[in-house]
Formats: sequence, structure tokens, C-alpha cells
Amino acid sequence: MNLWEPDDAWYKKYDNLETRAEAIKEQRDGLIKQADTIAQLRMQDALQTLRDEFAPGLTAIQEHQNAQREVRFNTTYPQLKDPNLQPLISAVTDSLVKEGKTFSSEAEMFKAVADGVAAVIKVNNPDFKLTAGSSPANNANGQDEGKIPVTSPGSGGGTGKTTETPKTGTKRGLAVFD
Repeated sequence: MNLWEPDDAWYKKYDNLETRAEAIKEQRDGLIKQADTIAQLRMQDALQTLRDEFAPGLTAIQEHQNAQREVRFNTTYPQLKDPNLQPLISAVTDSLVKEGKTFSSEAEMFKAVADGVAAVIKVNNPDFKLTAGSSPANNANGQDEGKIPVTSPGSGGGTGKTTETPKTGTKRGLAVFD
């Protein structure tokens, strides 16, 4: 805890007026070190409490992200979707991590993993040809993620205007305020 506790030798050393200033400096430094140590321990305890509190949520988020990444990988390289290939994919991924490889995008990482798996498969099956499926940026509907879907007027979801007279009837939802 870095407690500052002066002993008898300290008192004897600074028992005169000429050394009083140095004694006060030593006392100050000792108390600052003690206070700093206590503050650091309290911060570490508070951080650990926060980590313990948020760990289940962070774990769930990480698992969800990993599952989504696996879906995108399997969509991009459907040939590698076979669960029997999972140990091979993990081995190639671990190898890339150990080599310290970094990638500028997820698609680049997917390609490196897929190429590594394909190289291992080609050892046993020289005729194996890896083909990419859809782009990892495409979702299940074939639309680019992160972009607003485009619909045409009158297609049941577009924002097209109509010149028809609105039908009369019971208004629902926010239409009651019209």
C-alpha cells in the first residue's frame, strides 16, 4: 500500500530546525505516494466491477457478431459452408493471426482465409476450384448493406404520389390526425 510511516530514526534525523524543510518534503512525497497507490487500487476495483457487470452483454454481442461474420463468410464462399471444414477454417485463421496479418476490409480477410483453405484442399484434390458466391456486402435480399432500398412508385412501399382520390373509410394510425 506504500504507507508512509516514519520510524524513530526518521524523527532523530530531522529533530532540528536546519533539516525541517527536507523532513516536510519527505513527508509530502511519502503521503502523495500512499494516496496515489490507494487511488489506483480503488480505480482498478471499480474497473473490475464494471467489467464484471458488462461482461455478459459484451460476450453476447461478440457471439452475435461472430455468428453474423460466419453467415457472411458462408454466403461469400458457399463451398466452404460444410461444417466438416470448420476445423480447417479455424486452423487457417489461427495461422493468419500468428503471422500477424492485417486486413483493410472484411472481404480481404474472407479472401485470405478462403484462399488458405483452398490451398490445403488442393493438396488432396488438385481439381478443386474455389468460387466466390455473392459479395459479402450484399444481404439476403441482394441489396447492399448500409444503403437505402429503392422501390418504385406503386410497388407497395415506395413513396410515389398518386393522383387518385383517397378512399373514404375508417382512418387508422396517425391518419386520424389528417
